[in-house]
Amino acid sequence: RANLDDWEGSTNDYLEIIKNDPQNTEVLANIADNYDYLKDYDKSIQYYTLALASDRVVKTDTSQRIRLSLGALMNDPDPDTDYEMEEIDLYFNRGVTHLKYEKWDEAVVDFNKTLELGAYPESSYLALGEAYLGKKDSINTCRVLIEAAKLGSNEARELLKENCI
Repeated sequence: RANLDDWEGSTNDYLEIIKNDPQNTEVLANIADNYDYLKDYDKSIQYYTLALASDRVVKTDTSQRIRLSLGALMNDPDPDTDYEMEEIDLYFNRGVTHLKYEKWDEAVVDFNKTLELGAYPESSYLALGEAYLGKKDSINTCRVLIEAAKLGSNEARELLKENCI
């Protein structure tokens, strides 16, 4: 149903799955995504948080990321990772939801965690800059937008021009 933009119907389907498999990290994340599309940010954040607390969340590990990527390329996915998601994706997505909800401090925490875990640096620095901008913290806004711009973000360059130069 999500492919048909039926977010409510899709969410109801996923909620039925969760009744039988409450640790299904992928489904928890999909529910969070659907609530985000429905603009119910509290529930979106709630389900991202549940996914992060799941027993099956994949702790971000560079060697594991490489193994999973190679498995996917070889068309031989690791069966132990079915219905799991990497924590880095969940932190990043929850951070984006915090931005939409103008929960600046929470967004800062999630994007710093994403950067700490080592993925999506350009997008994470940009989003972190937007969170600091929302907090009206000009020093940190400019500091992290410079990092995003160094990594190639044109949007960060524009925000730097508007807010830091």
